[in-house]
Amino acid sequence: MEWESIWPGAKKASSQTPYSRIFASALKNWSALENSNFQISLCQPRHGAGVKSMGIAKKASQFVGAISTATGIFSAVLMGMMAFIVVYEVVMRYIFRHPTGWTIEFVPFMILWGGFVGAALTLKQDRHIRVDLLIRYLSPKAQTIMHVVTGTIGIAFCSVLFVEGLKMVIQTKELGTRTSGTFELPIFIPQLCVPIGAALLFLQFLVLISQAIYSLASGKIDAELKNEGGHPL
Repeated sequence: MEWESIWPGAKKASSQTPYSRIFASALKNWSALENSNFQISLCQPRHGAGVKSMGIAKKASQFVGAISTATGIFSAVLMGMMAFIVVYEVVMRYIFRHPTGWTIEFVPFMILWGGFVGAALTLKQDRHIRVDLLIRYLSPKAQTIMHVVTGTIGIAFCSVLFVEGLKMVIQTKELGTRTSGTFELPIFIPQLCVPIGAALLFLQFLVLISQAIYSLASGKIDAELKNEGGHPL
C-alpha cells in the first residue's frame, strides 16, 4: 500500500517532526507486515482445525456405518438360520412324525434379534417403509429439512426405547425369569435386542441428520438429488 496516496504529507511529516525516526520505522514495519503472508498464516490453524473436525466426523460416520453393516449381516445370518430351523421342524413334524420342542423356543427370539439389530442397516440404506405422497412434491431443500425433523423425532424415540428396554432387561435379570421350554433360557438374553437395536438406530439417525445438515450448509442438495434420483439420505 502506498501511504502517500492516503496521507500525501506522510513522508514530509516524517522528516520534519521530532518523532521522524519512530514514525518512519512504524511505516516500514507495517509495510513489511502487509507484504508478508501474515494473514494467511493466521487463517491456517483455523482451516486446519476445520479439516481435522471434518475428518473426525467422516471417520465416525464410517465407523457407525461399518457397525450397521456388520449387524445387518448378523441379522441376515439369523434369518437364514431361522428359516432352516422352521423347515427342519416342518419336516420332523409332518414327515417323520417326531416334532421337536426347542424350535418353538428359539425361533421367536431369533425373529426379535434379527429385526432389531438389522433395523440400523435398513435405515442406512433408506429402505424403511414410509409414506412419501406429500414429501415428494416439496423442494429439495424442504425435503432435507423434513429429514432433519423426522430424524430428530427418531432420535427421541430411540432414546426412550433404549432407556425403557434397559430397564426391562435389568428387571427381568433381577427376577431371574426363564423360558418354559426345553433349555429354560434366561429371558433377559433375548430382551437385550431392544436396547441394543435402539442404540444402533440412534447412532444411524445421528449420522443421517449430520449428513442432511451438511447438505443444507454446503448447498449440494440439488446436485445430489439430480444424480441419485431421490433424496441423498
